[in-house]
Amino acid sequence: MLSVGILFSALLAGGVVTSLRAMADAPAFQAREVDVAWVDDLNRERERYRLTPPVSIFRINLEGVQEAIASRYPTAQVQAVRRVLPNRLVAEVVSKRVIAQINAAGGFYPVGAEGTILAEPRSSPWPDLPVLHLRMVQPRFAVGEPCDHPLFPPVSRLLSAVHRSRGLAGHAVRAVTFRGRTLVLALDSGVEVWFDKDQVEENWKRLGLLLTSSPKVLDEAAYLDVRFSQPTIGPKPEPKQKKGRR
Repeated sequence: MLSVGILFSALLAGGVVTSLRAMADAPAFQAREVDVAWVDDLNRERERYRLTPPVSIFRINLEGVQEAIASRYPTAQVQAVRRVLPNRLVAEVVSKRVIAQINAAGGFYPVGAEGTILAEPRSSPWPDLPVLHLRMVQPRFAVGEPCDHPLFPPVSRLLSAVHRSRGLAGHAVRAVTFRGRTLVLALDSGVEVWFDKDQVEENWKRLGLLLTSSPKVLDEAAYLDVRFSQPTIGPKPEPKQKKGRR
């Protein structure tokens, strides 16, 4: 009797599994497209990404859908892909954050933290956005194309840190240049801050300690060199005194 009970339970379980599989593959649960919702721009109309062929909403690989959406919309960051019964998929995306603009032959290209070109270039600089000067940069970029310049990663890490700190003690970054191994941040006040391109994180911490102990140092210096354990503060030149009349 025990063996008969076990057999009956197995058959029942097998029937349930078969029924669930049949339900999962039913036409009513076939997803044919993905709704792309821009959650940071509610005025932007939803776009639709078609799935070919249709896939069961229960069997679809959500990570694969996320990768496909990211490839289709290179200027977007995919936050999530979720199922909506019976047969809808919704991808929630946000626009990638612009951290700088690359000065190239085609104009000024806005670039995201991961190096993606995010918009068509302008002939003049974008306002309130650091200008990145890179040697031997390719002449032109396409939207969605990566900037694979070897000097871009340290710039990205540094400008992302500046963004998280909402500037440098009230100063904004105007431009970024390189002098050999030295990465130079030019601030809107005319002050320069010098970093070692291979020690950005360590130099950034050193700058933070300096600004904590001397909050006004950026107002009083011509440049700050934080490449070494003992930062160097370059004083501003003394204003020239006007000669009196004879």
